[in-house]
Amino acid sequence: MSTVHLTTVVLNDAEDPADLLICTRMTKYRRARTQDGRIQAVAGGGRRAVLAAGTHQEWEVSISKAPREAIDWIEDHIGRVVCLRDDAGHKVFGLYLEVEIEEVPRPRTASLDLKVAQVTWSEAD
Repeated sequence: MSTVHLTTVVLNDAEDPADLLICTRMTKYRRARTQDGRIQAVAGGGRRAVLAAGTHQEWEVSISKAPREAIDWIEDHIGRVVCLRDDAGHKVFGLYLEVEIEEVPRPRTASLDLKVAQVTWSEAD
């Protein structure tokens, strides 16, 4: 019996799909879904949920041994809508406002951590 480890992530600019980055050393890929709201006390000691419409989803991606070209691409696309895809079939449009980079001097590579917040995006233009 064999095990397949899916480690490839593809990022491309949502407005220019040909502008893409393929990374084959993804080390972390985690998503979190949150719901805005609060629990409110009501008369008689009861409690009820007050929820905002919709949910938020965020994808955490870590890439190891990224070459200088990948670091530059990631930094150039901060704050832009990107399409995030993996080799397991996930496809998400989102953006990141911060990237953590831990550079390794030799060879010139780095470990990258970014959180991509999912946004609404239409490919029909």
